[in-house]
Amino acid sequence: MARVSQQQIAKELGLSQALVSTALNGRKAQVAAETYDKIWDYAKKVGYRPRGMQTDLLGKEQQSPKGVGFILRSGLNIDSQNIYFSHIQTGLCQFLAQREMHAVFLGNEDLLDSKRMQSVRNVCGVVLFGEVSTAFLHDLIQLNHRVVSISAYYPGWCHSVQSNETQGAMQVVEHLKQLGHKNIAWVGGLLGRQRSSQRRKALDEALAGFGMELSVDHILELPEATLKEGAKAGEWLVQMPRSKRPSAVVCFNSLMARGVANHLLRNDMRIPEDIAIVSMDRTKVCSDDHPFITSAGANPENIGAIAGDLILKATGQQNETFNDIVVASKLDIQASTKASAK
Repeated sequence: MARVSQQQIAKELGLSQALVSTALNGRKAQVAAETYDKIWDYAKKVGYRPRGMQTDLLGKEQQSPKGVGFILRSGLNIDSQNIYFSHIQTGLCQFLAQREMHAVFLGNEDLLDSKRMQSVRNVCGVVLFGEVSTAFLHDLIQLNHRVVSISAYYPGWCHSVQSNETQGAMQVVEHLKQLGHKNIAWVGGLLGRQRSSQRRKALDEALAGFGMELSVDHILELPEATLKEGAKAGEWLVQMPRSKRPSAVVCFNSLMARGVANHLLRNDMRIPEDIAIVSMDRTKVCSDDHPFITSAGANPENIGAIAGDLILKATGQQNETFNDIVVASKLDIQASTKASAK
């Protein structure tokens, strides 16, 4: 008989796989009581039995076997995590499900105190979603040596997986240059974090390669990278004198790009005729409304799968050689840039 998977249970109950995984790993404090019971009642009914389980499911679910844990960076939680990371989570879960394993949400950097951190001992490895403090990473590695970081790298500390920001920026600039754009703006997010610096540096270098550079008046960098902050950037563009307004804007991520687009449309501006828009990552936000947004970046589901593979292949030994994997970027041209430049 085919083994019942967490993915199947989540689909049949209409719940996220992360939530189902959290419940089936006995973490009652992280799931509403009614939902927790619902998941376990259904799991028992369909004969769910995690790989390697030593007890039955009747009242002893807290003894479920090891999975692969994931931790969100400071400022995120499972209900409101970054859209990009939700795609990565999907890729990680699908990869593990194919191997009859599961992903376990362990919490976020803010909430994992010394007592809760002990839970990382109960998984075969941990994937970090986003940049964490080196102090947190140090404490984590003391408890579990198999760690993979996504969208941040720590040479000599752990494995990492990232999108090729240099390649993505070059694809974006070459595309905009071919359309005739010369005045390009940058809307940055997550100011002060590694990924923000990497994307800004990559864009500056790509522009320089075509004899271009960002004007000081065309740079806006914000502390987060949300839809709301994208709207702020849209207002910044609307308030510029028409003669000084850029013909194209490159946004840190898809949420900010969508926020910019929504605000411009509300102010009767045309996309891309008045301003073309590009996102520096690829998520469903780029195609969940019109106009569809041109984007460049690695497939985030693929990044999740690569992270899972690294965890399963990791030795956990102190002399292990760590891999910093850079995943190829792809340019997806959509309606937000298709028209000719001004």
